Amino acid sequence: MQAHSQGSIIWHDLFDTNYWTLPMSDVSYGQVPIPVKVDQLIVDTGTSLTLIPSQDFARLVAIITQENPKLDFYKLKNGLSASMCSREDFAQF
Repeated sequence: MQAHSQGSIIWHDLFDTNYWTLPMSDVSYGQVPIPVKVDQLIVDTGTSLTLIPSQDFARLVAIITQENPKLDFYKLKNGLSASMCSREDFAQF
């Protein structure tokens, strides 16, 4: 696996093997810490959808758009939020 990744591989114990649930702490965007209420996350490398509590999402969007104003978050017809972004948008981080 190391040959197919950059940096170190970090192994974690799972809370729940049905959803690959991991503990979560010290969330940040670049060097900016983000206070969140949740303490677990589900790891899924094949998803394009990320669920997050509304209050945590609002904090995240505020910090990201302040640090990177090129990103534009918008509401979809189904009520979910989205953002168009690319690897270049995050090159500074």
